[in-house]
Amino acid sequence: MLGLRGFSPGYIEQVWNLRALSGVLIAGVPLEELLFFGLAFGMYWTGVYEHVAWTVTVARLPGAARPPQPDEERVGHGAER
Repeated sequence: MLGLRGFSPGYIEQVWNLRALSGVLIAGVPLEELLFFGLAFGMYWTGVYEHVAWTVTVARLPGAARPPQPDEERVGHGAER
């Protein structure tokens, strides 16, 4: 949005209906735009972070399908000897 303000001065005021919004501008950007961007980017980034860091941010349910780990003892499903 700051790039838009820099390359096309007055565009936001001409295109956005600022009277229908809260009227709060932060660095010339409507507050609603910043909040929506923050929400959307936060939802996007959680998935990207899990892929990049190979982590899981939500605990798995017990018994959920997952590959066996090499150091786990196999229990159940006919693995008893």
